[in-house]
Amino acid sequence: GMDVNKYKLSACYTAGAHDVPAGDTPNIGVSLMLGYNRCCSSHLCRLPPFRSKTGSAGFSLIETLVVISILAIVAAATIPNLIAWRSGMQLRAAVNELRNDLESAKTRAVKENATVTVAFEPASGQYRMTCPDEDSNTILLKSQTLPAGVRIATENPAHTLDSLGNQTSFSSRGTAGACTIVLANQQGRTKSIGITFIGKIEVKD
Repeated sequence: GMDVNKYKLSACYTAGAHDVPAGDTPNIGVSLMLGYNRCCSSHLCRLPPFRSKTGSAGFSLIETLVVISILAIVAAATIPNLIAWRSGMQLRAAVNELRNDLESAKTRAVKENATVTVAFEPASGQYRMTCPDEDSNTILLKSQTLPAGVRIATENPAHTLDSLGNQTSFSSRGTAGACTIVLANQQGRTKSIGITFIGKIEVKD
């Protein structure tokens, strides 16, 4: 038989060889197997515990779809409100600027002892402020275009500027042609500016 002592086995495999009954000639394969089993049962050869590659930090397809669905619902509910809010801000800004321009026209008329006219073009959303010079030539004081999404609502019953030829004039005494100018945004919300005979300018909802 094969002499096992001729082989230098590790401590684990040598320990396993002692399990062979005395007087028997151990087979090298048996000795190695017994030593391997004994070694792996000890704390020296313990393997690390198996861990799944899909940890708890990952997301499944269903979880991802649920998150996407929630985000879509939130966006669908929020975006229209943001659009309406922005459109409302544009309308308020346009009305405030027009009011300031009308006040400026009134002040200029009194200061220059002249007639200052503010003429509107509903189709293009523009208005121009002009006054005559000493030679009766028309001087352009300002030209302004309403913000995108804001228009002159000529169809609104409260809008009476068209009765004056889409313009109003301030005299050197500060009086004006009475009228109401209505502006509207894309959502149909309106704001109006009223001008009285005495030249009072006020914003109305």
